[in-house]
This record gives sequence, structure tokens and C-alpha cells, in this order.
Amino acid sequence: ARLTLKKYIAKVSLAVTDTEKGSGKLLKEDKNTILSACRAKNEWLETHAEASINELFEQRQQLEEIVTPILAKMSTP
Repeated sequence: ARLTLKKYIAKVSLAVTDTEKGSGKLLKEDKNTILSACRAKNEWLETHAEASINELFEQRQQLEEIVTPILAKMSTP
């Protein structure tokens, strides 16, 4: 679960920072929102080394709730 969350954070961060994948369509504040949410989850991972699977799953859910609507805007022409 920890690795899954780390991979998701990395994937999302890359998606918004990789300009060839269309992140140019993202508003600067949306990009900053995603990147700061990713940073916060990375920090959470570092400070909660003994987190349970449920806690890790909950953290991913929270991140997805922030990221999904923004990425949906990005993929809309």
C-alpha cells in the first residue's frame, strides 16, 4: 500500500510537470494545488512509517479527491 501511494504521487507529479503531456492546459493554481498536495502526502509518508494499510489507502483517497477533478479538466479539449 505504501509503494502504491508513492507511485501514485510520482505519477501525478509527473503528469502535471511534463509539459508534453498537456499540462500547459492546466491553470497555474491547479498545478500548484496538485503539487502541494503531492508534497504533503510525501511528507505524511515520511512521518508515518508505521502507518496501517487503511491509513495509507485513506491518504490516497484524499489525494485522488483533489487530483481527479483537476486532471479531468486537463484532459477535456
